[in-house]
Amino acid sequence: MDRAKRILWKEALKSGLMTVHLKQVRVASQRLSLLALLLSVVVTLYFGAAAVSFAGDDGALERAYATPLERPATRNKSVKVPSLDQQAVRVGLGLLDKKNSQAAQRSFERALSHNPANLKARLHLVKLLQEQNKGEEALALIEEGVQLLPGNSLLKKKYARHLIKIQQPEAAVRLLQKNPRPALQDDPEYYALLAALFQQLGQYDKAASVYGHLVALNRDNGVWWLGLGLSMDQQGKTVYAREAYQKTLNFSRLDAHLKAYVQRRLNAL
Repeated sequence: MDRAKRILWKEALKSGLMTVHLKQVRVASQRLSLLALLLSVVVTLYFGAAAVSFAGDDGALERAYATPLERPATRNKSVKVPSLDQQAVRVGLGLLDKKNSQAAQRSFERALSHNPANLKARLHLVKLLQEQNKGEEALALIEEGVQLLPGNSLLKKKYARHLIKIQQPEAAVRLLQKNPRPALQDDPEYYALLAALFQQLGQYDKAASVYGHLVALNRDNGVWWLGLGLSMDQQGKTVYAREAYQKTLNFSRLDAHLKAYVQRRLNAL
């Protein structure tokens, strides 16, 4: 009996354990089903309607993850909008192309009213005024530009040439010598104008110095060699003058009258 009881007890224990295990399996299964449902919702939220619930479908999860994510649309880079003065300049240039100079002039004037430092608008307006023989108005624009943009060599050269035209070379020299000045290699024309002015004023040592730097920068400019020769000649520096004059004759494109003068000076030295 005891043996039978022990056997029955063992069987009961086994049966009870099985019942417990079955209950645990059912609970676990229910939890898994709930987890599967939650995951299905999450996948649907992230992957859209294309992600099908994968509960009970072995391949659904793989298919869901295989669905490419939709990337958020990237914003276009902000396009820089031209300022009002730039817009007016564009309009003015378009009008110039259409040979409508009066309307173009108004556009450039409007550009300067928005931004007086707009160099392009100022230079185009100066040119239009000069074409209309309005020299005083053009000069006023140049003077104002030099005040606003003291480092702009183009405006300073224009102003200096006007001063030369009205017989004020000293004022032109003062203007070109005033800082800020461009580097020699950036604007050699600026210094060639200054050297010519020194020569005109009889300041031959200064002229020779500037011409010397110019020919060192570019040895293939016959006019600069001529300027150097003249400056040396006027100082009585015969050896240097002859060398510079000889260099001048090597340039075939030099004016015939200038070549004749150089040859006469070489014969005289």
